[in-house]
Amino acid sequence: MRTNIFEWIENNQSNIDIAYLNRPHIATKYIDFIREKTNIKVIYYGHDLHFLRERREYELTGDVEKKNASAYWKSMELDLMRKASISYYPSSVEVDYIHTFDKKINAKAITAYVFDKFMDIDYNPDIREGVLFVGGFSHPPNEAKGIIFKGFVSEEELKDLYTKVRLVVVPLRYGAGVKGKVIEALYYGDPVITTSVGAEGIDNSYNQMLIADEPTEFVTKCVALYTDKEAL
Repeated sequence: MRTNIFEWIENNQSNIDIAYLNRPHIATKYIDFIREKTNIKVIYYGHDLHFLRERREYELTGDVEKKNASAYWKSMELDLMRKASISYYPSSVEVDYIHTFDKKINAKAITAYVFDKFMDIDYNPDIREGVLFVGGFSHPPNEAKGIIFKGFVSEEELKDLYTKVRLVVVPLRYGAGVKGKVIEALYYGDPVITTSVGAEGIDNSYNQMLIADEPTEFVTKCVALYTDKEAL
């Protein structure tokens, strides 16, 4: 990053029509300067609503720190949206939620993932085995027992796993935005079982994957789908 980024922006503003900002904790450092010192229009892109994600975790766990974090992100994110010329989010779910707080915010949904073509993979359950979950250790409670951890994997190894497993599970209890791991699994043509949170923002999701929110129902659907080759 340039050490004199603000000076550079001001001096070169005649060559810049639009500033594309994302990540609220980063965007908030620049938006006021751009608005006050330049004529550059600002587009803000939210990968998801931080304050909605934190709020959902609070409602699930009762952790007061998450409630406070939600209030913190809400103030920052709504402030960014009010200052930007327009804000884009991956789905209409988030846009509708934003407008429950401020109908004047100029926010629109934009497709997050576009593929020229989908993988041409011959899915044969007779030669596939195992259940795959893709996640990161920075997000609890992914450090679970009773499963095999592959650790950090390359794109090539991950692709290989997607083409060998029988099904993919995405048991998200809370979150926000369109989930990349769900899109990725669908891209590889794998059967997917997820929650309503995991399927959120994906059009026609109930016809694309199995959805269950209660633990017992989730497990039952996993077992049923794994053993029913006709359904696969």
